[in-house]
Amino acid sequence: MDFVEQMQLYFRGEKITGITVALVAIVLLIASAGLWLIVKDSFARGLGSVLCVLGVFAFLGGVGLALKTPKQVSGLAKLYQENGVGAVATEGERMEKVVRNFKYYRVVFILAALVAVGLLLLVKSDIAAGIAVGLLGFSLLGVTIDYYAEQRARVYLEAILELP
Repeated sequence: MDFVEQMQLYFRGEKITGITVALVAIVLLIASAGLWLIVKDSFARGLGSVLCVLGVFAFLGGVGLALKTPKQVSGLAKLYQENGVGAVATEGERMEKVVRNFKYYRVVFILAALVAVGLLLLVKSDIAAGIAVGLLGFSLLGVTIDYYAEQRARVYLEAILELP
């Protein structure tokens, strides 16, 4: 596969991830509304609050990723046509940074899980338990989504580094 094919494959995965995250965000927002408007107890309000915040940020991030991807692809394809070697080198440097950053994302997810465990162990209230469950869900979703994003990024980076 040449560079353009590798690039299109990687960015197709990015766009699909963005759309999927935006759809999951909508589900989170609906669940949050249901917890607040129907269930209405302290646990539900704690969980619903976290789901609402996560839903808003996930929606914005997912839509942003899905919308910026086509522009990145066309810009990179144009750069490749103008200066193939330069485009590959620039994209290789960018992807090395992308891959390096995944360890920082994992730290965020681990910290959220630790805060959740701390809330469950140290704070004896229903609202804290709801918040903790929401944070654990955030951690699990984040690690899962980033696992696949990192694998896709590593494959793409390896393909870039193997190009002549």
